[in-house]
Amino acid sequence: MSKENMKKIIVTAQCTNIEEEERLNRIIFGFNHSNETHAVKCTSELSKDLPYVLEVFIEENSLGAFIAYLNEFVPEASVQEKE
Repeated sequence: MSKENMKKIIVTAQCTNIEEEERLNRIIFGFNHSNETHAVKCTSELSKDLPYVLEVFIEENSLGAFIAYLNEFVPEASVQEKE
């Protein structure tokens, strides 16, 4: 997959401890297993304070499905596309 087909998004959640941060990361990467793709390529912590902020690098054609998946499993998280 070329870089042109990739999208950076920001995922924000009110994780109050390391277990919640780990759960969020597991759910994000769980998307790859839920639909048998490898759409989520990597994450990067932008902030460990409240709110917890992750940058997610994902295949653009999977973005809608990923947002729906995240809304189902982490409804308290917000997703914002990064330019």
